[in-house]
Amino acid sequence: MKPSDDPTSTVIGPPLGLAIVLVAIGLVLLTGKLLARRLSRRLPQMSDLVGRTTVPGAVVVGSLVTRATLKTIRVDTEDGAVRLDEQLFGGLAGTVDHLLVLVLIASMTWLVIRVVHVVTRAVVKGVTGSRGAGSTRAKRARTQVMLVNRVVTALAVVIAIGWMLFTFDAVRGIGAGVLASAGLFGIIAGVAAQKAIGNLFSGVILAFGDALHVDDVIVVDGYWGKVEDLTLNTVVLQVWDGRRLVLPVSYFTERPYENWTIRNESIIGAVLLRVDWTVPVADLRNRLSDFIRAHPLWDGEVWNLAVTDVQENGLVEVRALMSAADGSAAFDLRCDVREDLIAWIREHHPDSLPRVRTDLLPEPV
Repeated sequence: MKPSDDPTSTVIGPPLGLAIVLVAIGLVLLTGKLLARRLSRRLPQMSDLVGRTTVPGAVVVGSLVTRATLKTIRVDTEDGAVRLDEQLFGGLAGTVDHLLVLVLIASMTWLVIRVVHVVTRAVVKGVTGSRGAGSTRAKRARTQVMLVNRVVTALAVVIAIGWMLFTFDAVRGIGAGVLASAGLFGIIAGVAAQKAIGNLFSGVILAFGDALHVDDVIVVDGYWGKVEDLTLNTVVLQVWDGRRLVLPVSYFTERPYENWTIRNESIIGAVLLRVDWTVPVADLRNRLSDFIRAHPLWDGEVWNLAVTDVQENGLVEVRALMSAADGSAAFDLRCDVREDLIAWIREHHPDSLPRVRTDLLPEPV
């Protein structure tokens, strides 16, 4: 009995088969869009996930439906019933099926990467919303999540490329040889890339430790700036004048550096003045109190003025302390305090400005 005579087989004409494929794909995309819209309305917190995964998810489902339809539906021909893909593409049916498999792998990888991005963003947003963007926990979470996001993305891409390559018979044939030589290759690569691998592990240690986070204010080799980006290989420091200082992560595990915001953003700044010993310290302290309390950059926590040293040249060192919300505000506040105190001394007590005294003794007779 011919396949076309089998009452249990589905036999249709080629135009109808192609129409079924197109209708199936359209129904899948339309259903996915409607479900995404309804889910977004009922669960607003899922709107970001739905919005970013709708397209890759539709491509995944569309690839599956297209491949299944082409392989399961049979069309009636003069030689009997054949699969729809064989009728539509003839000898290229295998190539088309292989192409659909590649599209399916790529779309699945795209979907996984989108899901990871949305989840990591939600984690950072949740921590930032509960603790504040400048808190230590929020910065630590943002740094670690950013690293996990990049690692998972890289792994997904590598796995997808390997999966695609192994769908080719030629690559699958040499797969056993590649796996057999993987041990030797790993040893050679490890020796050749020892420094790079060490730098990679330093990045992992740095990201999951508490020593450095994204948005931390640090001082490295005299450069003051904010950590703009932290990867497995490099740390990008945005210097105060807009330049970018790029350093290997191993630098931060081998050398000391200053972190002004490792626990919190608040910092105490100091202004040093070297003036004559006749300076009225009490009046100067009152001036600092009036100025600092009216300044918008002062965080209301700490201020003080004290004589910290007497110099050999007859000058005294006066130190003014003031606290600010972060390093940038502390720098601006210090500049303003320094300018105000110098102007106040010059205007009200010019005799207290730095000067050198010289005694002229008569020559001995």
